[in-house]
Amino acid sequence: MRTMTVCIPSHRRPEALRRLVRSLAEQVRIDPALGEGLDVLVVLDGGCAESERLVTTLDTPMRVRIIQQGQRWLAATRNHLAQDAHGDILLFLDDDMVPAPGLLAIHRGFHERRRPAMLIGRWAVPEYWTRAEPNASGDASAFAESIVGSSGRVERFDRFSFANTSVPRVEFLRIGGFDEAFVGYGEEDSEFGIRALRSGLEVMHDPSALAWHLQERTLVEDCHQRIEAGRNLVRMARKYPDLAAAAFPAADRSAVRTAVMRVCAGRPNCYRAFMWSLMPFAYAQWHLAPSDRSRFVRWVRTAALLSGMTDLDPAGDLVKAWFGQA
Repeated sequence: MRTMTVCIPSHRRPEALRRLVRSLAEQVRIDPALGEGLDVLVVLDGGCAESERLVTTLDTPMRVRIIQQGQRWLAATRNHLAQDAHGDILLFLDDDMVPAPGLLAIHRGFHERRRPAMLIGRWAVPEYWTRAEPNASGDASAFAESIVGSSGRVERFDRFSFANTSVPRVEFLRIGGFDEAFVGYGEEDSEFGIRALRSGLEVMHDPSALAWHLQERTLVEDCHQRIEAGRNLVRMARKYPDLAAAAFPAADRSAVRTAVMRVCAGRPNCYRAFMWSLMPFAYAQWHLAPSDRSRFVRWVRTAALLSGMTDLDPAGDLVKAWFGQA
């Protein structure tokens, strides 16, 4: 069996990280053959002594290595993992994932049976999990399955995710890893997907390779990530102007986005002020009326995204081109 390194980028989520490593250890104990040639590598982005303490106290049947680093964000952290990995196969798992039974076996078996290829697994939020705010509901495989169909082949860059994905290390390095210019949250997976597909690497999706996504994110944290995502959308469009239409389809020109643009008139500071002014109402709506999230929550998240975009596009030219003139 080919060797595998489970690569876990983590940023100050010690309990979630311990839960993930413990779950991996349980799968190896159930099927000891999975532990042959398997190791786990964790890079703690921004450092976290508590994460290291909790993981090193676990009794695991496989080797677990931990590396502390200064804050370099997700793209650079995943590159660090790939560079220091010992395995022939890299299995990337986000630190707030919990592998469903059989996940390790599916990823390892896939790479034994096929020529070099990449496998994107499925992740889903369990119904009982209520701490994911505000957009982590449902089953993330649904969008992928609508694209790949019965063949299981992924052919669109905007359907890439590294939350639960395995790839031969040599292929990851051949493609060039992640572009570290994508700082913070968002679009680094899609940007890698563009180069992976252009390189000719076969990319498959298997919904049976399931990991539960036990995300814990407040509305404020989500909006900060939306700001980062907005900046990375601009970076993506400038790097691949020919793909802007695919990244920003006309369907994104929603009534909410048009209304926010009209109120803020393309001014970055106005978008952020608008977001914070509505935040108390959005929080109240989220906590008091969870069945009706579409109003204030959508407004503040939209304002956050547009704020991030206009940070790097102050004239608003790209925003207007993608989403229409308000």
